Amino acid sequence: MLTFENFLLKNNSQLTEANNYYRDDNIVTGVENRFKKDLSTLLAKQGYNRYKKRLEAFNIRILFPGDPEFDQITTAAISFDDMTIYVNAGMLNLDYYKKHGNFKEFGDINKGQYNFEQMSMLIRHELSHNLLMHQIRMIKKLSDKFPELKLRTSSSLHKLLNILEDFEISNKRYTDKDKELVRHTYLNGCFISGLVTEDHRGDWAKMSLEDMYDAIKAEIYDIENVNSKANKFKSGYGPYGALGKDSDWWGKPDYNAVLTQASTEVNAYKNKMDESSIYDFNELNQTINYVKSINPELGKSFETIANSLKATIVDDKNTAYTQQDIEKFITAVQDSAFDETVDLINNNTGEVICEHITTPEEKMFTIEVLNLILGKTPYNNDYKIWKEQIEKHIDPQEFSEDELKELIDIVSKNASSN
Repeated sequence: MLTFENFLLKNNSQLTEANNYYRDDNIVTGVENRFKKDLSTLLAKQGYNRYKKRLEAFNIRILFPGDPEFDQITTAAISFDDMTIYVNAGMLNLDYYKKHGNFKEFGDINKGQYNFEQMSMLIRHELSHNLLMHQIRMIKKLSDKFPELKLRTSSSLHKLLNILEDFEISNKRYTDKDKELVRHTYLNGCFISGLVTEDHRGDWAKMSLEDMYDAIKAEIYDIENVNSKANKFKSGYGPYGALGKDSDWWGKPDYNAVLTQASTEVNAYKNKMDESSIYDFNELNQTINYVKSINPELGKSFETIANSLKATIVDDKNTAYTQQDIEKFITAVQDSAFDETVDLINNNTGEVICEHITTPEEKMFTIEVLNLILGKTPYNNDYKIWKEQIEKHIDPQEFSEDELKELIDIVSKNASSN
């Protein structure tokens, strides 16, 4: 089962990186500047002057091992917030750069030689997100469902929409030669395969972003249907082929499966969760503060939800909510569609318990808090007592969660036998 904690970590790459990485090496900036100049020259030679002009407005950052984004951005990505294009160093022949002072434009990729031409396709792909106004169009498309700020805080929705946006770039921007480069991209000495619409969703090859969103929305609504294709992938069917003996071989991604998995993730709050992954309000506040430090707007949203639920259900002594009442609130959240806003209201009094619960992240968090209020936590009272005792004498950071549980079990068993 996808827990709330795992859901956050899986869908927010920032949350998976605990350490910050600061680059103060001047050669890195020099490499990035040289890379951008060489890339501009290549785009001009190929006749892509519109892309060349648009590239001028962006900074380029090359990601090296140790950069927070390195493991998440395996090829390239674009950020409109800071007007930066991120490129994984594995896409570049840095040895050639060190020797010649520029990047190699040509080579026989079939012989394992670096081919700078694939970078033209990759950068044009990233710039196409801007030229096709994907961010603006999706905000307009979803304006009646998701306020812009809410949409920007949802990593699971961003992941889903990014796949659809990539499909549209394949439909509208790739040449036949580009598609071959996408199918045979060279990364770190290995071939990987990118996304070409007709290879995965043949009937989508001429569709617009908006039409594809409507199509995938229908599939998402059908995820709970046990006979549907989406439901079959719900159990976590792997999108990549099995790894061979060579651990560097990535396998060929099935983007139809990847898309279906992204669809199930925006529906993850519908999974039955028997307990909260948070064991008390103390830890709840710590979780909120941590999320606020990484994603301030999402953290503020979580804080509003937690405060509303606690104030109306726990702190207000004039209202007595039964276990059945709270379970009905959980059901109301789980019964909502992924693009539907939920307001929790007391049907007897009309009191608003919590309102504007919109994104999949907010819905999972709401269920977490309601289960916490019900006392459905992963730790019973004895566990909590022993956990607090052990943490007085050791640094919890020295132990994994499993090791800590094992230690607590040993202590509690010894105490019971005495």
